[in-house]
Order: sequence, then C-alpha cells, then structure tokens
Amino acid sequence: MTSTTTIVAATRRVQIEKYKHDRRKAVSRRGTEYSPASVNRELELLSAILTHAIKLRLIPGPNPCRDVERLDEDNERTRVLSYEEKARLMAQLIDRRAHVAPIVQLAIHTMLRKTELLSLRKANLDFERRLIWASNSGGQRTKSKKSRLLPTNSCARQMLLELCHANASEYVFPNVGTGSYIKDVKTAFNSACRDAKIKDLRFHDLRRTGATRLGEAGADAFYITAVLGHADVNTSQVYTITTNEGLRRAMESLTRKPQPTVTKVPTNDERLPERAAVNR
Repeated sequence: MTSTTTIVAATRRVQIEKYKHDRRKAVSRRGTEYSPASVNRELELLSAILTHAIKLRLIPGPNPCRDVERLDEDNERTRVLSYEEKARLMAQLIDRRAHVAPIVQLAIHTMLRKTELLSLRKANLDFERRLIWASNSGGQRTKSKKSRLLPTNSCARQMLLELCHANASEYVFPNVGTGSYIKDVKTAFNSACRDAKIKDLRFHDLRRTGATRLGEAGADAFYITAVLGHADVNTSQVYTITTNEGLRRAMESLTRKPQPTVTKVPTNDERLPERAAVNR
C-alpha cells in the first residue's frame, strides 16, 4: 500500500468516525436522538456500499468501515403489549387502518419479524399441516438468512386463509399500486398507538409479546428459540425466566415474615426428674 493510499484510507476512517459521532447526536423527525442500533445499521449499509464499489473497482480498497468500531447497543428491551392495551389498539385499527389489524394479530400469533411477515408469500403456507415456511427464497426476507418452519395456531390459520382468499396476488399482504407487498405500516401503526394512548410500543414488541405469552403457557426456551429463529437459546431464555413458576414461588418466599424463635426455660418441677436420674 502506497503512502498516498494509506493517507486516503486514514482520512476516510476519520470522516466515518465523525459521521458516527454526529449521527448519534442528531435529532430525528420524531424529535429524538438516533439510537446506537440505528447508527450501526447505517454504518453497515455504508460498509456494504463501499465493499460493492471496491469490488467494481470504482474506488480503491480497503474498506474504511472495517476499522470503525460499532456503538454498544442496548438490546435488553422488555416491552410487551398487555391484553388491555391490545383491545384499545385493535379498536383503532378500523377504516383506513383496517389493513393493519390482521398484520398486528399475526405478528403476535406467528412471532414473525415485520419484514418476514409483510413479505410472506402464499406459496409458503401449508394450511393442511398448519405450517409457515419462513424462507429467504422467492424474495422473502429473514434476518438470520436461514429458513425455518413455524407451526400456526387456529387463529393465525383462519386469518391467513381469509387473507389469501381476499386477493389474487402471490403475496399475503399485497401492495396494489406496486404489485409487490406492503413494505411498512409504521405510520398507521404509530398513529393508532397514539390514538389508543399506548406509549413506548414498537412493532417489534408484538413479536416479543407473542414469545412472552408462549413462556407464560409453559413453553421452554428451546421451543421459543425455534419459533423465533434465534441462533442461541440464551437469547430466548428471558421469556422463560420471567414466567417460570418455580422461580416465582422462590421470589415470593422473600415476602414471608420469619417466625419468632421461642426458647422455653424449664420450670423446677420439670427439672426434678432430671435431678432424680442424676442422683441415682
């Protein structure tokens, strides 16, 4: 590597570091700062673009993003939708928002990620065996890039049947204007939450809600891991730890008041048999 190339690469890294810092402090359209996860996703996108440009020999290598450390992410979010909140939310998903109602329901009942759910094809549904084939083939997108089979309950199966019969598209949630699928429901979902007076709820929390209810029903971490498509069972362990009845009983034992210890001092009459035995 020539000295000029080294200087250029170092300059690019400095520029990307500055972008990372400035982006973290920038204010979004919602009036909030960008989260570390959002900034990291932007850096990953930039890295992919630069890698492609280097591959096409449009710019010299190496990729400067590789030496830029990502921000620490706080992924310990535990927000779930309560039954009472769900009733309020569904009451708002009518009229112009009616198309979002089955999406919200299926997000909870199938625990598919938003992109996996919206890009779902009818060909990936097996109604006879009550299965969904979450796959990267055919344009469907899964985060882990690995396919998995998901069982469906009776509620999800009925909703999917009705959705498939309601349109002639290859997609379950078609976009009539583009001929593809609905890419996002962020605006309608957020406005419905606002009107329902539900705070701090993200679409991804619906998937977490379904997993939490699975844990409450007694499903172990291995089953939940398979449904969610996690690579590590430890990622799904939180849904069983927080609902484990044995752990709950153990925690409840901390609330019990200790019983007072009473030391009984024997009377003289009670001591007489002891004295008699000693004197013999």
